[in-house]
Amino acid sequence: MPKEIKMFACIYCSKKLLKTEKGMLAHENVCYKNPENYYPCWGCEHKTIIEISHTYCGEEATSEVHYCSERRIQIHNKVCEKRGLDESGRFLKSALVQKCELFEIKNSF
Repeated sequence: MPKEIKMFACIYCSKKLLKTEKGMLAHENVCYKNPENYYPCWGCEHKTIIEISHTYCGEEATSEVHYCSERRIQIHNKVCEKRGLDESGRFLKSALVQKCELFEIKNSF
């Protein structure tokens, strides 16, 4: 006999999850298609990838991070920003902006 279940869909990416409404709201909060989560940095000419050294679980480690060569800040994703941590688990020192006067479109050719 068929069983009726509730499904919730993201209003931005149409992702359907068999989760609670609260779970879907949490997804929408960090969804990469949510316009509030868009940062021009990800498509900018000044974005580079650098390698940094840090301590992880008491041992020396290196990580590749996204970096803005003009503003000289690390670029991180929305999930990290909302948690207040960067990709390597350290607290963020700077926040990204939704509009940047230094933005230049990356040449994809």
